[in-house]
Amino acid sequence: MGYKVCYMMKRYLTPFIEGYTIGSKNLIKATRLAGVNATVLSAEPGSCQIEESATYVFRTLFAEKFHVDNLVTASYASFLSSLNDYDVIHFLPNLPGDVYASFIRLKLRKETRIIAHFAHPYHPFIHSPFSRFRLSFLCKKVLDYVFCTTNFLVEYFRQNTGIQESRIFCVPLPVDTDKYKPLPQKGKLREKHGISGEHIIAFVGQIEPVRGVFELLRAFYKVVKHIDNVQLVISSPRLAYERPYISAFQKIVRKLKLEDKVVSLGPQHRLEEIYNLADIVAFPYTQPYYYMDPPLTLFEAMASGALIIASDVGAVSELVVNGKNGKLIKPRNIEALFDAIVDCIRNVDNYRFLGVKARETVMTKFSMNRIGFTLAKLYSKILEDMPR
Repeated sequence: MGYKVCYMMKRYLTPFIEGYTIGSKNLIKATRLAGVNATVLSAEPGSCQIEESATYVFRTLFAEKFHVDNLVTASYASFLSSLNDYDVIHFLPNLPGDVYASFIRLKLRKETRIIAHFAHPYHPFIHSPFSRFRLSFLCKKVLDYVFCTTNFLVEYFRQNTGIQESRIFCVPLPVDTDKYKPLPQKGKLREKHGISGEHIIAFVGQIEPVRGVFELLRAFYKVVKHIDNVQLVISSPRLAYERPYISAFQKIVRKLKLEDKVVSLGPQHRLEEIYNLADIVAFPYTQPYYYMDPPLTLFEAMASGALIIASDVGAVSELVVNGKNGKLIKPRNIEALFDAIVDCIRNVDNYRFLGVKARETVMTKFSMNRIGFTLAKLYSKILEDMPR
């Protein structure tokens, strides 16, 4: 392909568990597999080592404190002057692109397209009145195109920014379906992770209220009274901000006398095994997640062929269709969550097809190949359009 793309993001070279960071890296990999000539410009901690020749790094003390000042330091001036060599500058979801895009717009020739990619309408950057005004200005005066990860978000932008329909597209972040896939020998996976229950419900993600983990625990308490030999498996990264929530969660576990029923695995590098050892993977979110809606873990679990129970919040229903590839329930409804879990356990053979259909959904719409080639064609279309 004759065009060149520069992706801008944070933490491309450093391991990080944020869903939208992993999804952003997946997107870069997908487009490279599709033949796109791609370079990455990444904000990284100072200790990071450059491992790829097609990656430029901003050295920052903390990547999340990446400011405009870093863009104009002398050490990067030569790279900034070369941005005009790129046909597309694509800001990925984990890098707030408003200020950076505004700055770079001043430095670029008009033919260079600037794209900002968004993953969630409820992020503070978008949700306050001032932020919506700033976002509207960004869409009308700075960006050439806006990419959104869901149709739900596309509609939000149309209603709140006045962006022209011809300049906004739905471009999901892809899933690594080679890593996340159905695995054999569920029993051996359970043995490997020290799981002894006959019926396993899994929860993957941070322990925090928005993820509905406390509602799940209350529902599980009711499940234990109706289903024998059942366990709730929790896999959490245990980040610093989780500590008060983890403490509260553990206190409730002790109060409900569920110590032998709730298994905490802590951070896991093989989440595909957790998705596969479970009979049910629960996503009882109380509202759309802050940074990526739906969460990447939902895509991964579906790609693994898991039986999904999820709250119908935000754009989740674009991925999970009730009774077709999973089960949807109302958020914060402990009784509905309890009923869905018991129904799935008691009729597990009748619901196996939901896991099969879940993987088919991801393979058809969100695989690396699908997103990579779709985006490569979209870049070509964008570059054929006349400048604004």
